[in-house]
Amino acid sequence: MFPRIIKVPKKRVFYCSKHVEPVKAPSCVSSLAQKRHVAHALIEESKNELTFILTGSSARKLERVGANLLAGRAFLYNLFPLNYAEIGKPFSLDDALTFGTLPKIFPFGSDEDSKLAFLRTHANTLRMKPLRHTSYYGDLFEQYLICEIHRRNIHESANFELSYLATSDGAEIDLVIKRPDGLLCLVEIKSTDKVDDRHAKSLVAFAKDFPDAEMLLLSQDNIS
Repeated sequence: MFPRIIKVPKKRVFYCSKHVEPVKAPSCVSSLAQKRHVAHALIEESKNELTFILTGSSARKLERVGANLLAGRAFLYNLFPLNYAEIGKPFSLDDALTFGTLPKIFPFGSDEDSKLAFLRTHANTLRMKPLRHTSYYGDLFEQYLICEIHRRNIHESANFELSYLATSDGAEIDLVIKRPDGLLCLVEIKSTDKVDDRHAKSLVAFAKDFPDAEMLLLSQDNIS
């Protein structure tokens, strides 16, 4: 299958998708990996007069099969679910943890049944609604904050390296942020609305190993 051609002023855009009608092409192209080879050849042949939009593939999977990733000839853009800044006010953390932040969720407003029906088109099963002060809620809260930091890191081109830290004896740090200047920030994430010394014990334990690192504890405690 070869992408159909969409005519636009002064340029031709080749739009690659699994759902387009095949048209005559110089060769048979059966996969997106092969499409990238074709795109590469046509870009070179046309001296950059052609623009391609290639969608629907996993970069990691393409790397495993040795596909052409068009290095130096393509721009990479990431399209994530909405982040906190894009959603604006009013923002509901409980809704974000329950339904996610895909843009099509928000027109349903407070209609939870419609939100669940929409989500079931993307997943066969959905777990229970998260309840505060449960481990499930805590896991979702941690996941949401890390995803939020990851999205903002990409959108703002901060170039932070994100990882986590775990030792053989079970001690761990939820998120380690390495800044471009090499400085580290160790982050613990707790969903509690009342922080005490217990929640910071991992940070305290690692402080002696990372004396120059910034230590952050993220929670829902509205500390003034």
